[in-house]
Amino acid sequence: MIPCRICKSAQVKEIGNYTPYKEYSFVVYDCLNCGCRFVWRGGDIYETLHRLDQSPYSFHKDIAEKVKEWFDYGKLTEMYEYLTVFPKNKFIIDAIAKLEGPKIILEIGCSLGYLTAYHIISGHEILGVDISPTAVSEASARFGNHFRVIDDNNFARLGTFDVVYHVGTIGCVDDPIGFTRAILDSLKVGGKLFFNCPDVEAAREMKAIWNKGTPPPDLITLFKDSVWRELFAKDVEVNISYDPYDVKANIYKYIDKLLRRPYLIETPEISISQIKLREAERITPAILKKLFQILSQVNLWNVFPRHVLEIGMFVTMTKH
Repeated sequence: MIPCRICKSAQVKEIGNYTPYKEYSFVVYDCLNCGCRFVWRGGDIYETLHRLDQSPYSFHKDIAEKVKEWFDYGKLTEMYEYLTVFPKNKFIIDAIAKLEGPKIILEIGCSLGYLTAYHIISGHEILGVDISPTAVSEASARFGNHFRVIDDNNFARLGTFDVVYHVGTIGCVDDPIGFTRAILDSLKVGGKLFFNCPDVEAAREMKAIWNKGTPPPDLITLFKDSVWRELFAKDVEVNISYDPYDVKANIYKYIDKLLRRPYLIETPEISISQIKLREAERITPAILKKLFQILSQVNLWNVFPRHVLEIGMFVTMTKH
């Protein structure tokens, strides 16, 4: 029996198969002990995704190019307004802004370096690391000598940090619990770890086998919130929040439920090298664009029932 990736329990149930791309098919498992959901995959997938001209990671290049325009002129306000459209970025940027004084920061899974770039302009001492040599090379070319390739979890050898954060990373690593413990080893006492986390309840709410926005082989684990409190309470203070809340993503989910549309449609005829991330490529019908405009003007986003969102879980750990 395949053990749970999170808690190592043997109480694991196979719930079905998911084929998001024609090259990849996965058996999906639920852990009956910790409540997480996961698949298994191998290979150097992240370097592959960064190296391809078109892949689920292609949107990173678009963001990095836009941020580069403002970075060269130190336009922090413009960078903030652009980056914080994404709630997971807003969580990180605002959380660090609330801390007093300049900090020594580590970003893990820095991709093409655009979020690191924001903190460089903010006056922090920051190092961005990624497993992909392609990503690190492109980040360095755009934003300077603030990036390194790291191919293991020995973050403590990089130094001791006031803050460590990662965005869109925890659900992609093979051993997220060991990964998190290694990060905590690199934090000073009183230091902060911030990250966003894919929520398994989003899939369960839609009676779906997986979350819609990010399929395997990139995202391989969906988490139950209780895991972080139960496994780390002795070492850190754990706080879990669900804000900033993505109201537009909530409306999409509301419409999917209202129209009883299939939440996930498998597309095995599509190659992983032929598409961008589904959410980044989503074409908003004109009627929905008009609806968003009206709701923004009159501030009526909250008239829609609040649903569990795929990447709406935000975790803060403070080291004892």
